Amino acid sequence: MNQRTPLEAAYTASQDLVGISGHRPVRVSSWVDGPGDLHRILPESPDFPGWEYGDLVFAPERQDHQPHDHDFYEICIVRQGIATHRTDFTEDELGPGTVVVMAPGIAHSIYGLRNLCQTNVYYLAEWLSDDLSAYWGQSAFVPLFLAAALFRSPLKHPVPQFVLTAEEMRDIDHELADIGRECHAESSSLTFLKSTLLKLLIKLSRAYGRWAPEELVLGFRTEVTRALEHIEEIILQCEPFHVNELAQEIGVSPNHFSFVFKQATGWAPMEYYQGRRVQHASRLLLDPQRSITDVAHELGFFDSAHLCHLFKQYKRMSASEYRKLCSGKKVQAPLTRS
Repeated sequence: MNQRTPLEAAYTASQDLVGISGHRPVRVSSWVDGPGDLHRILPESPDFPGWEYGDLVFAPERQDHQPHDHDFYEICIVRQGIATHRTDFTEDELGPGTVVVMAPGIAHSIYGLRNLCQTNVYYLAEWLSDDLSAYWGQSAFVPLFLAAALFRSPLKHPVPQFVLTAEEMRDIDHELADIGRECHAESSSLTFLKSTLLKLLIKLSRAYGRWAPEELVLGFRTEVTRALEHIEEIILQCEPFHVNELAQEIGVSPNHFSFVFKQATGWAPMEYYQGRRVQHASRLLLDPQRSITDVAHELGFFDSAHLCHLFKQYKRMSASEYRKLCSGKKVQAPLTRS
């Protein structure tokens, strides 16, 4: 049912709290609500059937968890038990097989827990922002797992929720287990983690397509889709962006093009272009071997000062602050739950 009062976050769950960083931009953990203090269990623990999917945590029995938001994406997959999940938009019951996708910045809370066991996946959207052309054709992929980081305009369903079949759950468990094990490997591979996360997200997007085939689509007009593809191409080629030239190429007036683009994405065309450049810079800055100057040159900025100016404008922090946030230096491997 719809909520009449806003849900305010009591705190923001940060990257270091859940143990993700540039070194490890994805993490899987399984949770059991039960008696006792909050503590981590080693991945090989036999006490819970989901132990191989990453860290296992037993949480004290509580009826309410404080409203909070994140600065990363979180996917919650319920394995058993029930609970009620609340956001500004809805209040829904969670049961076995339920999947909830929480985008950054959306406050939510969970209460009424009864024997709840869940697996959470945390990931940095910028890690997947290299080339969007690879994702447009995947049904529901961008709306589910990237749109909140790309566009200002809200989706029809800001907090997507759907239910997996038993077969779909068994299928995604292979990817969850691979991510969990790789995260605990002595020399984990970012290439392995990224390809496995992408497989997981594609499987989940297909499951959503079966659950609600028409409900979660971007539905952009042809002019907008062509513009997004064009912007992606020129960013990767470090070419300048001219709104008038693109409008002429598409065959509409600059004013009409700017209007339909902003109506669809929430950004003016030039704003979106600069924002995507900053997202690409964010992705590259996850690599500690790349300096801010190197990233600026690689993406065609005038200099590092130009990049830093736009970075602070779009990310509300400096490039250096972002790099420190994603460095993982503060990570003590503590975890949080939804």
